[in-house]
Amino acid sequence: MKISWGYKVVILLGGFVAFMSYLVSICVAQDDIHLVDKNYYKEELAYQERIDAIARTHALAQQPLVEYQKEEKKIKVLLPYAAIEQGEVLFYRPSDARLDKRIAIQRGQTEYLLDASTLLPGYWEVKVHWMMDGQRYYMEKKLYL
Repeated sequence: MKISWGYKVVILLGGFVAFMSYLVSICVAQDDIHLVDKNYYKEELAYQERIDAIARTHALAQQPLVEYQKEEKKIKVLLPYAAIEQGEVLFYRPSDARLDKRIAIQRGQTEYLLDASTLLPGYWEVKVHWMMDGQRYYMEKKLYL
């Protein structure tokens, strides 16, 4: 039996519509879609403050340090400043916001060690922000575990 070209076009378009409907249903059924930040728009408006904080951090005589110690499976965060008033270290996972970890910076503590075995392998951003002498400071470091 020979099928005319008109029927072939209809079958092809029908298959395409069915395939696209399948893909749309998969996308709609996903429940693990995460924004970069819950307060994305608020953060975007305050971005100039972050740029100023980064510039102040670069102007410091002693730079903060974030390093991954592979042998010990530790992440070391060194903030060599005794005058830190408050702050936070954020281990940010861009692919899944549920994996983010936050550590509050304690007054007087200059070194923090995090057990990297508790973090999933892959790409992480370490975001450190703190207040010192009434000024905000900020730094980011990208890590691949």
